[in-house]
Amino acid sequence: MEGTCPSCGTVQRGSKNDPFNCAMCGEVLETKDDQFVRFMKSGKDAGTPLEQLRDLAQEAAEKAAEKTEVKSSPSPSGTASSSSAKNKPSSGAVVDVEVL
Repeated sequence: MEGTCPSCGTVQRGSKNDPFNCAMCGEVLETKDDQFVRFMKSGKDAGTPLEQLRDLAQEAAEKAAEKTEVKSSPSPSGTASSSSAKNKPSSGAVVDVEVL
């Protein structure tokens, strides 16, 4: 099958059944609906670098929230901490304060 690379626009021939590399830019391509498209192994587009950074930051925030929840869980003896202790910031907590 003949088509153009979506990355560099080079006209070339490629396989209808298996992924292949563009002859000019090396992009891994596959055939869908009689045209060449970028091959996505997982089926999900990786996105722009900015979107990747946003996703990485979101994952890090979720992991940090999970660690915070684990630390604030009841002690092994079964007694829960008092509500006043929950409101106190830990020694590693960041508190944003504005002085007028």
